[in-house]
Amino acid sequence: MSIAKKLGAVVLTTAVLTGAGAGVANAAPTKAAHSVSVKASAKATEAKAKAQLKKQAAAAKLAAVKAKVTSLKAAAEAKNAAAVADVAQKHAAQEAKKVAKKATQAQKREATAAKVAALKAAADAKAAEEAAAEAAQAAVEADAKAAEKAAESAAETPVAPVEDPADA
Repeated sequence: MSIAKKLGAVVLTTAVLTGAGAGVANAAPTKAAHSVSVKASAKATEAKAKAQLKKQAAAAKLAAVKAKVTSLKAAAEAKNAAAVADVAQKHAAQEAKKVAKKATQAQKREATAAKVAALKAAADAKAAEEAAAEAAQAAVEADAKAAEKAAESAAETPVAPVEDPADA
């Protein structure tokens, strides 16, 4: 409804209510009917506007619900991604510990093997030293026996005077 019609209806209603002139009073039934239709039209327009506002409010509520659902889904996906990342990090840490433990075990095995080799080398060196000492002792004993035999054979052999050719 235009503003002019609304103003006309208001002026007419005021004139009818105040009884401003016979001409207005005679025209009142015709104008009053028009005034009623204007009021009905205004009410219909107002109802349409309210219905339109309700539709817009419902659409806004629906959009808000959709946005909330979308944000909840995004939050759930982010939470799941964080959980997956956390599990992956823990798994990587466990694998690193396993690798470190294996490396440590390998180092322990190598150290043990080195110790065993060192002990074996020390035992071999000690055995060689003992063998050398026994050999030296045997050599000393053999030299002593040889010296005894030489002394015995020297004692048994008669010593003859050797003539000097210069004396002859």
